[in-house]
Amino acid sequence: MIWKRRGAVDAAPTPGLVPTRAAEGASGLASADVVCLYRTLLGRLPSADEVASQRAATDDWRALLVAITSSAEYKAAWSAGGNRASTADQALVNVWHPDLSRFGHRPGTWSRDAEAVMGKEGWIFLARGSNSVLDQYQSDFALPTGWADRWADVVRVRREEATGSGAALALLVVPDKLSVLSAHLPDEIALASRPPAAALSDDLGLGVIYPVAQLARVPGGAYLRADTHLSLAGNSALAGVVLAALSGPDQPVVGSDVRTVQYARLGDLGSRFDPPVLEVVATYGSLGGAVVVADNHDDVEAAGRHVGTRRVLRNATAPDSRTAVVFGDSYSFPEPRYQGIAWFLAQYFREVHFVWSPFGWDKDYVEASGAEVVLCETAERFVPRPPALRLTVADLVRSAVAFL
Repeated sequence: MIWKRRGAVDAAPTPGLVPTRAAEGASGLASADVVCLYRTLLGRLPSADEVASQRAATDDWRALLVAITSSAEYKAAWSAGGNRASTADQALVNVWHPDLSRFGHRPGTWSRDAEAVMGKEGWIFLARGSNSVLDQYQSDFALPTGWADRWADVVRVRREEATGSGAALALLVVPDKLSVLSAHLPDEIALASRPPAAALSDDLGLGVIYPVAQLARVPGGAYLRADTHLSLAGNSALAGVVLAALSGPDQPVVGSDVRTVQYARLGDLGSRFDPPVLEVVATYGSLGGAVVVADNHDDVEAAGRHVGTRRVLRNATAPDSRTAVVFGDSYSFPEPRYQGIAWFLAQYFREVHFVWSPFGWDKDYVEASGAEVVLCETAERFVPRPPALRLTVADLVRSAVAFL
């Protein structure tokens, strides 16, 4: 079943609507979009020719959606007693286990919102969404004009001003699960190109840490199966990479006296499925040796935001008396139930300031806090949008709760 351009000769029965190219407000149609719509609505995978033909026919996934739901194949699926996709892919088990895998969501099953896809062995991947995650691994992904130069300026400003402030600096892009666990993607999804983060790390010579290889070596997996975030082992490995860059190799990350606990949770990916996918998560369940001495997280969260969160931790028994500032996102956020990078740094440095601003930079804040160590961190999916050269933490914090 192929939808052709208007006026073209159809090689298959023509559905009720033929999508047209350059529809007003078109948002782009990637191969993954075609695969998602076919599987979700028709209960089957499109052939390579079908994917190519649909992308040649339209740039707008909404036009393809209308075309599919107007087609004879789709109507036949419903008249047979319901949408084939919902019956063929129905899962009976909502936790992955090798002995039960055939009763769970099959590899290639898309979430209700068509943004996450089930991979092999229960690994769920964020594929779509506002940051076009999977698109970043396709050869036709377009970066903004001047992207490389803007990133070069961002790195230059941070290095020059950190040096002027006498602070050690590490720059980190946390790899996406797609980059590290690509072997677990469903067979119909292929990564056709290196993502922009790889170019940012390797090709531009900016010295940005992008630790795909280190995370790929983590026993049991560096990521949570049903979440975009890292496992406890993955976070520990990531913190080890950061500490090696700031203080030299083989730094102790956390003391052996900190005990782990386990709990069942729905991750930010598993919760998108029906039934939702549950997993058992290991965590330290505490702040270790650190205590919170300043925090606006509850107020920022009440405003429905994350950016502008500021949390300061202090550890009187830390082995390193220096103060560290972390400009980052959820991969760095320190809390008892999820050990982001700043959690581990707070076991090592006497004081750690976390500011929720991906790859942010405020020289005045660094100096006022007395920081001798700074980490700028961002998730890989944000890399196509270079951050601002500078920000003001005080303004960021005020704007985060301005509507409360």
